[in-house]
Amino acid sequence: MSSGLSSSGNNKSINDNNAIVPNKKTQVRIVNDSDQYRQIRLWGGNLDVPICVPNTNNVEDLVIEQMVNVPALGGSGRIVYNPFNGLLYLINNTGDVLLYDGEGVFITSIALPVGSIPSDLTILTDANNVNYGRAYVSNLVTNSVTVIETNLTVLVNIGVGTAPSSLAIDNNTNRLYVSNSNSNSVSAIDLASNVNTGAFMAVNPGILTVNSNNGDVYVTSSPNIVRVYNSAMVFITDIMLSDNFISGIIYNPANNQIYVTTLGTSVLTPIDTNSYSTLPVIPIGGFPNALRFNRNNNLVIVITSGDNRYVGVDVDNTVTGFINLHSLSGGLAINGDDNVIWTTDVLSDTLFRVGFPETCTDVAVDNDYLEKVENFKYNPAKVSGIRFAFSTSDTFNTLAFRKETANGTITQETLSMGDYISPQHFQPVIDLYGLSDVQIDGQRSWLFMIAPMQVITVLVHYKQFFRTV
Repeated sequence: MSSGLSSSGNNKSINDNNAIVPNKKTQVRIVNDSDQYRQIRLWGGNLDVPICVPNTNNVEDLVIEQMVNVPALGGSGRIVYNPFNGLLYLINNTGDVLLYDGEGVFITSIALPVGSIPSDLTILTDANNVNYGRAYVSNLVTNSVTVIETNLTVLVNIGVGTAPSSLAIDNNTNRLYVSNSNSNSVSAIDLASNVNTGAFMAVNPGILTVNSNNGDVYVTSSPNIVRVYNSAMVFITDIMLSDNFISGIIYNPANNQIYVTTLGTSVLTPIDTNSYSTLPVIPIGGFPNALRFNRNNNLVIVITSGDNRYVGVDVDNTVTGFINLHSLSGGLAINGDDNVIWTTDVLSDTLFRVGFPETCTDVAVDNDYLEKVENFKYNPAKVSGIRFAFSTSDTFNTLAFRKETANGTITQETLSMGDYISPQHFQPVIDLYGLSDVQIDGQRSWLFMIAPMQVITVLVHYKQFFRTV
């Protein structure tokens, strides 16, 4: 059986006039000590990439990258990330907004109106808006919203209803909504003029979120009601939840659903935004206290203070995994550009930076593998056969041959492995032979999966071309 690839142009980088070494073979042994499937990437020396990169769709690969002491953090520990300047904005219990850069270095503090108790903050994240990057802070005692300009100065304080708490921005109408918890109303602020244009009535308003698809405003009301208003601020309907004590609400643009966390039985409730009906609840864990949408991988990330979990939920409303890293009793922010998560623990006055390591620490390869990569990088080889031997019966389904050039061009051909599993061995083996267009050089990589707790031995037969000039 021949497994030669169809692309005939892949051999042009090898000069047949160079010195050819007779048939040789080399072996690479890969060990996966984790309980996760990992993607392996062999060769491609010019690309300078690790053999294995953690799965950023799985929160179980998260690690603590940094811990920062934040004096007098206290309060709710609310935190947001500003994509305009890459800074983190935190509110503390002394009436200030604290700013830190992406490395956890303190930048400055911004004083709020005297006597303020900040309750929430949000960022205008629409890059097409002239005011992109402005921050907005609600102040409980002074019944106002403070606007912080991108130059990190206070632009204006805007009067709203009594005891303003939650904030939400609608980029379509260029409007900021403010829930006034003691005046049974939600204020609407025009973001172009920073003017309070009025309010609509909402009994016992709590946390807000906006459906960026149609402009609907979702207002929580204790203990288990979500009230829906359209972009004209007209009441549509009430949605009754099966669990009590709402602690968070967000909109997921990847599947057009609203997600609500509740503390009664610690569940996440998805809401269908077309029918305004609840979907089956998702058990999360002890006392979920914050949630955000991560546009980097379309996951809803939930943190819980009862059992200190990071929980990932995908667009199909399936829990993809969870991990316990540290105490969680505050806010959550996500830098979607770098896939970095920031959380706060108000009990220890700590800011945590959580992310993914650059390489899989639980995947090992032969000590001399890098020398082999360097050799093939400068002296390309034409491959005649490959054998993959597996320590378990869980073999991979596809093998991809990818070429990435210096100008960013990527071409890839994929082989299905179903026809190449050899029945002649006691352990699972895949034999590829008669290869006509498979090479190892600086630009080409082989991509495949390794199963949990598995060892794969790769035996390669090749002819190598040593450059003579």
